Amino acid sequence: MKKANPKLILILGVLGISISAILVRMSDAPSLVLATYRMMWTVILLIPFSLKNTLPELKMIKKKDAAVSVLAGIFFALHFTLWFESLKHTTIACSTVLVDTDVIFAAIGYCILMHGSIPKKGMLAITITICGSVLTALSGGSNAEASLYGNTLALIAAVLIAGFTLTGKYIRNKGISTSAFTLIAYPVCLVTLLILDFATGTPVAGYKLKELLIGLGMAVFCTLLGHSILTFK
Repeated sequence: MKKANPKLILILGVLGISISAILVRMSDAPSLVLATYRMMWTVILLIPFSLKNTLPELKMIKKKDAAVSVLAGIFFALHFTLWFESLKHTTIACSTVLVDTDVIFAAIGYCILMHGSIPKKGMLAITITICGSVLTALSGGSNAEASLYGNTLALIAAVLIAGFTLTGKYIRNKGISTSAFTLIAYPVCLVTLLILDFATGTPVAGYKLKELLIGLGMAVFCTLLGHSILTFK
């Protein structure tokens, strides 16, 4: 069977993640609830298609690798919570610029924690990404919507998603499949979000159907066709 074009897959992943901020702004639900709906749909869609074929591999995963996958799920949950909240306190442009700095944190972490090195082309790609993000922010202009609080949340969210990316890289280096990793990380992410809902007294029911549909769209395009691809490709 002919393999899919890696460049096409990469473009698909970028496009999937790119619509995330727009969908968040369309929602009227609390940030935690929207993140919970997103991961609820992700798990519902993922398990029926992946569990049967991946179960033998899951049984063979070492405790350390499973623990790293669990940590990734926690990083993912906190990233969603903080970034979604940042979009309620600052502009999409500013929030996107700051969350896109995750490539810098991921590169630094890769070099320090995994003793890796970034080739010149990689450094150029990171520079282009950051410059493009800055141009996006500048095109939005400055206005009163931007706030230090929202921008700080976005920056912390960038660090957290960089942590998710690095844990995914670690797991991939161990020869573990994307399916096995996500079957651990994504349910852990959902459980973490539900715990946060309970701890903060945030109700997860009683919202309009629109919120569930936005969560479904984010699950399909932003998570399954976005983060799942970019973390491993």
